Amino acid sequence: MILVLRQARIPMMGRHPVDIVLNHGQIESIQKQYAGPSDEEMDASGNLVLPGFVDSHVHFNEPGRTDWEGLETGSRALAAGGVTTFFDMPLNSSPPVLSAKDLIRKARIAQKKSCVDFALWGGLVPGNHTEIAGMKKAGAIGIKAFLCDSGLSEFPHVDRKALRQGALACKKAGIILAVHAEDPEQLQRASVAGTDWKSFVASRPEACEVAAIRNALEIAGETGCRLHIVHVSSPEGLALIHSARTRGLDVTCETCPHYLLMDESAMDRVGALAKCAPPLRSAKTVSALWKAVKSGRIQTIGSDHSPCPPAKKLQMPFHKAWGGISGCQHAMPLFVQAARSRRIPWDHITELTSARAARRFGLFRKGLLMPGADADLVILQKTNPVPIKKSGLFTRHATSPYVGMPIEWKVVATIVRGNLVYHRNKHSDSFRGNFLQPDI
Repeated sequence: MILVLRQARIPMMGRHPVDIVLNHGQIESIQKQYAGPSDEEMDASGNLVLPGFVDSHVHFNEPGRTDWEGLETGSRALAAGGVTTFFDMPLNSSPPVLSAKDLIRKARIAQKKSCVDFALWGGLVPGNHTEIAGMKKAGAIGIKAFLCDSGLSEFPHVDRKALRQGALACKKAGIILAVHAEDPEQLQRASVAGTDWKSFVASRPEACEVAAIRNALEIAGETGCRLHIVHVSSPEGLALIHSARTRGLDVTCETCPHYLLMDESAMDRVGALAKCAPPLRSAKTVSALWKAVKSGRIQTIGSDHSPCPPAKKLQMPFHKAWGGISGCQHAMPLFVQAARSRRIPWDHITELTSARAARRFGLFRKGLLMPGADADLVILQKTNPVPIKKSGLFTRHATSPYVGMPIEWKVVATIVRGNLVYHRNKHSDSFRGNFLQPDI
């Protein structure tokens, strides 16, 4: 099937409109005016076309906790937010993904339910480093470990010995190790007695994150494993990572839209809806994180969508509420909006939202808008700012700290391998995503 997007504007290629020809799941050509055959055409005049967003960090909790979220509802929300590929984390499903058997089971479920392409993380916990080679062979995109309590007893954190064992196994298997970087000893020393959001923030200071990042970098240096540090919220931690990269260490990092779109005062406005770990930081830190985005010290952006039933957020004391942000539907469009308001170039934005994550994890046909790449595209229309509404959320639960935020970039359509999976508030009910495995 040949689908032609007429008169689209690709902002990385200038102001002049082009025709984008999609043929059998790939981008065939980008032309000033295409005159060849087509099976279907879409008028994209007045709209921007970007490579589909790659969200390398979501928690869809299936199997076992579909009442928190699920692969069907989660992927539909992503499609409505312009995401064409996601990587699902291993820990919130029950059982968590700690073996090849677990990974294959989840992949089979996702192939029946996801409306966009997907990859799956495997997990590292004490004692399961011998499973890493099997998870790599089964198609895991990477291996994720917690350096502190994950909040779930089924997924215990690793100490330095277990982290080193896992790093050695990842090196041998040729797979990336990702870490949630907060140091448990520092967390224990920083614990406070209060139960409000300010006490929560005080109990998880940046020093906890910095200490864990330093530990992970040391292990990566000793073992030679490839390392990815997720949801970095500390400028000092970013400085450590940048220094390690300049020394030749194979390490990358992500931050999340919520660390750039909100500061800690958001918890005063919306309560536990804005609770996450590491916590939201000060306005000064947010400003420093944006400087890091501009300077290239952050390699990828991931939503870290970590939802739960509303009762676990809204009907519990703050200190007992689940720590996670629900916001995958609007995370990338809001990031794009905020980045453009700061005059960050389009090519840098699409590197952060699409190309780098795909490239880092070995999905070389994803995250690009060029002939030969998978035809994964998001069509955006700039409108007058309108507040995000609960009624427009496609997640299982209509809760998000982004509700009420003004948004001016509307996702008109999302295309996965040449298939229109989302168009003007409607999803395709027939298309199902592919299970992606790294090419390296």
